[in-house]
Amino acid sequence: MKFNTSSFIHIYEEWERLLGQDEIRVYPKVGKLFIGSLVFVVIGIVMMYAGGSDEENNVFIVVVGAICTLFFGFGFVYAISKLLQRKPALLINQTGIEDHSSLVSSGFVTWDEIKGIDMYQVQNQRFIGIEVHHPEQIWSRHPHWKQRLMRLNKGMTDSAIHIQETGLSGNFNELFLVMYRRWKLNKSDELEEREEEHQT
Repeated sequence: MKFNTSSFIHIYEEWERLLGQDEIRVYPKVGKLFIGSLVFVVIGIVMMYAGGSDEENNVFIVVVGAICTLFFGFGFVYAISKLLQRKPALLINQTGIEDHSSLVSSGFVTWDEIKGIDMYQVQNQRFIGIEVHHPEQIWSRHPHWKQRLMRLNKGMTDSAIHIQETGLSGNFNELFLVMYRRWKLNKSDELEEREEEHQT
């Protein structure tokens, strides 16, 4: 396999440019969610209408249609709210990250609270997994329903926070590199401060 040098240089230059910014704002990518949710909501409504108007009054089709409409209706409303708000889904700055990229987003997390950052893939979906020192402290900042969902996510991997590629705009590789590098720089600064404290 031939190594693409120009592609690597582009990512490195973009990485360095983003690192120089005080705050990086990543906006949500909700176009596919909006269209997909709308399609399934329409399908659900059609199923309810067809099942209810059937001579045999097919309850099963009506129930499936109602579930489909409700489930994807939440996704549709969520997509509309994101489109109207146009708030960043993810903020990265000198103190940490602020995640609002999904229904189970973590909110603000400082670099000091982060134990490790990695990228992984599940069924062709890429994620940035963030492992924290004290997951319970992160979860306690959120409502009980959200805490349960975050615990379920933690059960699938070692990471307490999962940031999905499909919910964000921009280059996911560059985003991961910038996030990882800033976390590493913060750890280096911490180490230097501790060494200075011991020397004085």
